[in-house]
Amino acid sequence: MAEINLVEVEKNGSFQEALKIAREFEAEKDILSDKIRQLEEVIEGKKVPIMKQVANTINDFRIFPRGLIAGYFVLIAMSVSTVLGDPDTSIQTAGLLAVLTGALAPIMSSYMNTPKV
Repeated sequence: MAEINLVEVEKNGSFQEALKIAREFEAEKDILSDKIRQLEEVIEGKKVPIMKQVANTINDFRIFPRGLIAGYFVLIAMSVSTVLGDPDTSIQTAGLLAVLTGALAPIMSSYMNTPKV
């Protein structure tokens, strides 16, 4: 586990580093609390329901975010190929393509910043 040294943070002025460490702590805390909950269920003799196992598997492999990203890449590829194949590209079409490709950055950012379990 990472340790936060507040004296070093104040001395070096690395606020972004402190935020990064705090996010790592939060992710580790969530992972550990899930593992503790699973162990408590096993100790109590409860079986984990099959739907919960399926949900955990889907969450572990991040199937839905990866599917959405793949679909968005297909949309971008089809849009670019359509615009490049059209000899009479208008300003509106170029604007639509710019908006689609510009919207990819926050989508990828939100995907990359999700914690890996």
